[in-house]
Amino acid sequence: MDAPQSAPPTVALDSAGRVAEDVRCRSCGYNLRGISPEGRCPECQTEVGRSIRAGVLRDCDRNWIRQLAGGVSWIIGSILFGVFLLLGWRFVGRVLAITPGLVIILGLSVIGVGLVGGWMITAADPDGAAAERRVSARRVARYTMVAWALSHGAIIGLSLTRMQVRGTWMMALPWMLGVAAYVALCIHGRELALRLPDHWLARQTRIVMWGIGSTAPLGMLLILLPIAVGIGPLGVSLWRFGLVPLMGLYGLWTVVL
Repeated sequence: MDAPQSAPPTVALDSAGRVAEDVRCRSCGYNLRGISPEGRCPECQTEVGRSIRAGVLRDCDRNWIRQLAGGVSWIIGSILFGVFLLLGWRFVGRVLAITPGLVIILGLSVIGVGLVGGWMITAADPDGAAAERRVSARRVARYTMVAWALSHGAIIGLSLTRMQVRGTWMMALPWMLGVAAYVALCIHGRELALRLPDHWLARQTRIVMWGIGSTAPLGMLLILLPIAVGIGPLGVSLWRFGLVPLMGLYGLWTVVL
């Protein structure tokens, strides 16, 4: 398979294929006029492509790109670990004598691994940090993930100390924080996909974003509203057998993407 080609330059080139306008090196500010797009800055040896193909991930800081890739790996690992705990702990618990307390500790580990991955994948682009909006999908995703992890940890901590957690209403806060973090992370992921550039991946990311973003709040309403009117089991059944499989499909779709 042929290696993907770099995005075309976004500046004018002369007949010899060299930069034909004043373009400053992203790293040191040197004027790159007259230098080949495939060359390097004479002053700092930064690739010229990073300065003339602004925004394309291939030409961004290599350490940042590696951090993004590592974050994806951590997130996928947390998802797979969480699925294992959700589906396999009953069977494994009989064989290895895993106690409910240990399952809770493992659950906290899943949250921690996911948070590390989310923090890595929402790291600021060092080449564009100064131009980033104050309220961006990256920042919203980063800090709502932290709030989600802290709220989950607080509830688990209360359960470990045997303090009463008051029903489903108490669970609504981390649930909604998780949905907000997921949607913001999808928006951030779509922005990164457009910088590959991969418009198909960006469209698929938008689909799963709207899928989870609409299904999860509807599921919470199906649980909370019936509880409020005294028919809680009906809402839980509708959620468990109706929307949970759909959310699982969107979650699997997210892992594949």
